[in-house]
Order: sequence, then structure tokens, then C-alpha cells
Amino acid sequence: MKRSKRNPCYTRWELTGAPMTPQQAFNTLIRGRVAHELNTVHDVQLAVAPRLLRPMLYDLAATGLWERHAKHGYYRLTDNQCHTFQWDSTGTVLEHYKADHPDDQCPQVTDPPHETRAFLPHFDTRPPLPEPGTPHGWRGILRRAASLPLTFLPTAVTFYGRYHFGYQDIGAATFAHTFHAMADEAQTVYGRWETTPGHHFVKDRSGLIWTITTAPSEHSAKPAVTSIYPPRGALTDHPEHQRATRAPGSSTLATHRRLA
Repeated sequence: MKRSKRNPCYTRWELTGAPMTPQQAFNTLIRGRVAHELNTVHDVQLAVAPRLLRPMLYDLAATGLWERHAKHGYYRLTDNQCHTFQWDSTGTVLEHYKADHPDDQCPQVTDPPHETRAFLPHFDTRPPLPEPGTPHGWRGILRRAASLPLTFLPTAVTFYGRYHFGYQDIGAATFAHTFHAMADEAQTVYGRWETTPGHHFVKDRSGLIWTITTAPSEHSAKPAVTSIYPPRGALTDHPEHQRATRAPGSSTLATHRRLA
């Protein structure tokens, strides 16, 4: 007898053995929309979301539940608390990310669990290493990003790392360090920001100047940090940086200074 989908006893998803190792999950092909789906749920912006996907997959592939769709053969991985990833029927392409609520609102996880696989992405042991006690694993970063009053665009993270730490590139060994340093400053910058429409320049405690826009960024209701500038008069304050990062029609930092 054919089972009706309206029957509460009918389950489309069935538990199955792991179709891949954690390392294979880490290396899987990821559709571009998956980072947008992670961003939409947790409001962490695209400077953060793509950095977290592979560490999440590695950890959950080892500890989560694997299921397979009874009809279509899709694979699904869930932590049975908040996060769900869905592959195609071959198990080679990650198609979707879903969650019922942001991770920091998950009723079943009150604190980030101890994460032994370190920083982002895994297996990179180059300095600078995260300082002891830093929540550098994916869940600590995801929760902190979701709780911040501001979101960070990729250009902002890149230039903060350059001007604050001297990093020429934000890669595996530098992202977590840079993100947490920005997060430490975000509340202060947000408190100094005038919540009026348009672009604003706000100085943090180290003298760096943050550009904040009230225009909603993609999939986010939070004000967005679009870029970071060095302290006034610094030799690294290049006009081409402003031209590359400012919104069309907005004033440059040089114009802002002339008006100040």
C-alpha cells in the first residue's frame, strides 16, 4: 500500500551511514547560494559566512546525524539542534543550508562546546595562532557575529587586518584573529555612530576609521561596516582605496576631512 505524505508516521528522511568522511565533507563542492543561506539565518554577512562553512562541515560530519531522502536520495547532515546541510543525491555537491533559528538562540546549546580542531580552516598551523581562551572555532565566531550590532563586509575585514595587524591578506591563519579584534571594537564604534541615514566615518579606540552605512546590506537588517581607513595622515591612506570601496555618489574620506 502506498504511504501517504499526510500520514504523520510517514518519514521522508531515513537515518543512514555516513556517505563521506569529515575530510571529504570539508572538501565538498559548495554551491554559492549556501553561504547566502547561512548569512540569511544568522545575519553574519558574507565576510564571515563563507569562512565558517567548511569547518562546520568537518565537525558535523564527525558528530552529526546523516539522513537520506527516501524518494529522491538526497543526503542530509544535521546536528539535531540547529544546523542542517543538504547534498545532492550523489553526495558530491552541497546544495542547501537550513536552520530553524540562529545558533545563538538555540535552546539546546547554551554555550559553545569545547572545540579541539582549532581555527579556520582546520589543519593550518601557521602563526599567528589564536591566543588561549579565544573562541576561535566556528561556533564561537558564528555566535559572536550573530550577536554583534554591526555586520562586516569582506573589504572591511581585509583592511582592518592590514592596518591594525599588518596582514597583507586575510587567510586561514589570520581570519579568526582579525574577526575577534574587530568584534572587540564593534560595540564601541556602534556606540559612537550617529544612527542617521547615509554613510558615516567613526573612529575606533586605536584611531582607525570605520565606514558605516545605514543602507541595508544584502540579506541583513544591521548597519554594515563597508571599509576601514588608517588614522588621519597615515601614509597608507591611498585615494584608490576610497574609490574602490565607496558607494557611488558618496563623499570620499578626503572630502569628509576637508569639511571637518
